[in-house]
Amino acid sequence: MAPTFLLINDLRFYIQSNEEARKHIHIEDNSNRKAKFWLEPEIEIAANYGFKENKITQIKKIIIHYEAEFKRRWEEHFC
Repeated sequence: MAPTFLLINDLRFYIQSNEEARKHIHIEDNSNRKAKFWLEPEIEIAANYGFKENKITQIKKIIIHYEAEFKRRWEEHFC
């Protein structure tokens, strides 16, 4: 099960159950490009599979904007 936290433009922000305990968010687009960002201790990219650097920058800005919401939803899902 991979609950979606946010859909914005062509980006889906979601988590995958049964992964590591460190808070993070997965992102994918309609072209099957994917990325993963750590949410703690600070927001940083963990993996990138196909996104160009300018798109990664845009994604990071979205994550910063929704950081509190993503963390809250993470806690609700896993606790």
